[in-house]
Amino acid sequence: MKIVMNDAREENNCNYYSYVMAVAKRAREIVDRHEDSDKYHTVKPVCLAEEEFEAGKYHVVND
Repeated sequence: MKIVMNDAREENNCNYYSYVMAVAKRAREIVDRHEDSDKYHTVKPVCLAEEEFEAGKYHVVND
């Protein structure tokens, strides 16, 4: 997972802290929206969030 995280971080052009915070925030959104979903129970929300960032569905915005 660390290799994927480094690649996704470079694509989003952000530091480690910003990337982790963005993934954590997205993971909380996934949990809030899909509490009764079977996918939530089989795949951890943090893994889903990181996959979304890796796929380019979400990006870190630096202010």
